[in-house]
Amino acid sequence: MRRFAALLFAAVLAISALAQEKPLVVGVDGTFAPHAMPKLGGGVEGFNVDL
Repeated sequence: MRRFAALLFAAVLAISALAQEKPLVVGVDGTFAPHAMPKLGGGVEGFNVDL
């Protein structure tokens, strides 16, 4: 039983190592100061953006 558990654990680790990471896409409402507000030079700044 321990051998099977170790083999299963190794298989899960091998499969997770082969998985590709996908980029995280986030949307922000830029009209809710101070959490997110537009910068004069473009882009957004604020508390939520810093997280």
